[in-house]
Order: sequence, then structure tokens, then C-alpha cells
Amino acid sequence: MVIGSTELLEELIVIDWDEAFKIIPDLRKLVEANGALIRNGLLYSNNGKIIKHLPMKKISIQEAKNILLNLSGPTAAQVSISGILNLAVLGAVIVQTQYLSQKIDVLKNTIDSVLADVEHQNSLYYLDKISNYLSIVESAKFFLKYMVNNSLDVKKNTPIINKLIGDYLIKHNELFVTLGMIITKKIEQFVKNKSLSKVVFTNLMDFIKLTMDFLPKGTYVLSMLCDSVENFSLSDRIIEDSNNKYKKLSDELIDSYKKVHLEIAKGSPINPEFLDYFNLENTDNIKLILNSKENNLLLSSKQNICL
Repeated sequence: MVIGSTELLEELIVIDWDEAFKIIPDLRKLVEANGALIRNGLLYSNNGKIIKHLPMKKISIQEAKNILLNLSGPTAAQVSISGILNLAVLGAVIVQTQYLSQKIDVLKNTIDSVLADVEHQNSLYYLDKISNYLSIVESAKFFLKYMVNNSLDVKKNTPIINKLIGDYLIKHNELFVTLGMIITKKIEQFVKNKSLSKVVFTNLMDFIKLTMDFLPKGTYVLSMLCDSVENFSLSDRIIEDSNNKYKKLSDELIDSYKKVHLEIAKGSPINPEFLDYFNLENTDNIKLILNSKENNLLLSSKQNICL
């Protein structure tokens, strides 16, 4: 994970796990044995009542970078600080910094590049779906960002947030369907299309790759929005359902690459300008995104990785 150099904040607010275990020595037992939940810096009982406000602390952007560097290391499956698997830092980076906004900007630029060259109505339809999704993610991030420092009253805004969650969920599921249709039906058409330039084809394929990388971040923002209004059950179901759908999409994308490799081996009429895109290096790059520890962490059950 790369946090951009132009951050709005110098510090992030996260749970102070060391202090939390001093205050609540049986924290692990409460979660693992009694089904307590840790969400939004609060410890909830299994029936939804607040047990304790967990202590918070500030960490520098550099500290966050160091932690997330470990996350993407060759042997680290998850981040651990004082024995606590620290999804909180990753969530804080997504909500409190320009990291997510930069991801959205890159995707929007890619969409603009594709739109400049592709006039096919179906392609415009797909791109419009994803543009709408990015807009709603930005709206959700706005609310979450100001909830962190308590400068936004959640109770007063609950009706707006619930409406946003409903709209977000619709767009979220539409994006999975849309991307699935592109992967399973369009890639094979693209590679055999003699009229597509290499630039347009590369933009289209990069667009698929970037969207696949963005989906886990969008999933996590949606689940955090549900947590903000204490709809933990929906939050958990969204993570679980999205994880299953993402694995299916990942398998379909890898299968599409395998099919192209098979077509090439059979001597099928593949546009020769596109052959480089399906070399070993690009195929490995796709696998790195689909299997990234960062994305796997965002799509994991929050309760399973909190302790």
C-alpha cells in the first residue's frame, strides 16, 4: 500500500490496543467467548449495548506507512501490534487520508481515457455504472471522515446515512454484476477486435485491473458506514457476501487470461498488438492484486482479525 505524499492530516486516530488491554484485561475473552464486538472505537456486548469506550491514540502518517509496509511484506499475512491484528490502521488510512481519493482519481482518469476512445453503447453503460459507484464511495468517506473526530453528529444524520447505505448497497452489488459481465463476456471480444488500438485495449484492461483493486476498499467503506449507525449484522453480511463475490470474480479473471493463453497456443485470430498484455509479467501482476494481503484483510471478517 502506498499512502500519497500530499496528505491532509499529519496524524491518524486509531485504537490504542496496549492501553485497551490494561483497562480491560479480559478483552480477548469478552470477544472470543462472549461474542462482544469492537467497532468504531467502542466495545459492544453481544446484544448491542456499549460496554466501554476504548482508548484512542494518534499515530503519524509515517508510523502508518511502516505498519502497512509490513502488511505487504513477503511473509506477513496480517499486521500485528502487541499481538493485535491491526485492521484499524488500514481502515484509518482509507478514511482519514487522501489514499482512497487518489485511488478514485486514478480510476476516473482511466475511465476518461476509455470514454475518449470507446463509443460503443454497452461500454458507456458499464463505465457509467462504475462512475456512479465512485461518487457514492466519496459521499460515504465524507461522513466517515468527520465522524472520526466527532465533528459530525451521527444521530442527527442517521436518516441520511441509512439512505446512503441503501443506495451504496445497490451500486455495490451492481458493480460486482457489471464487472463480472465485462470479465466473462468482453475480454475475449476485446482481444479478437482488429479495430481496437493497442492504447484503447490497454486502457480497457487497466480499467478492469484498477476496479478489481478498488472493490475491497469500497466494500470496507460500506461496512464502516453500517458500523457507524450500529448496523453490525448488515456490516458483517456485506463483508462476507463481498468476499465470496470477489473470489468468484478473481477466478473468472484468471480463467479469462488462461483462455486467451489457450487461444494463442491454438493459433486463434488474436490481435497481435495485444499479445504483450498477456505475458507472464502482466499475468503475475494481476495475481498480485487479487491475492494482495491488503485486499484480503479488508475482505476478512472484522471480528476474526480484531484479536
